[in-house]
Amino acid sequence: MSELMKFFTIISFNKIIVYKSLEGPTDDFEDNVQLHSAAEADCNVFLTSDKKIKELKFFGKVKID
Repeated sequence: MSELMKFFTIISFNKIIVYKSLEGPTDDFEDNVQLHSAAEADCNVFLTSDKKIKELKFFGKVKID
């Protein structure tokens, strides 16, 4: 597990993420938590099979693929 953790960034689930997620960008809270967490982690790409999220194309600097 230690070796795998070198490839990941752990983002705290905190009230800032919760409040931002309640505001959007979608009407799905769980999707919003993932998007805001990706932005907080400075991710380059957000991979999903969710067609609604893919329609966004970008969330901040995060490219959605």
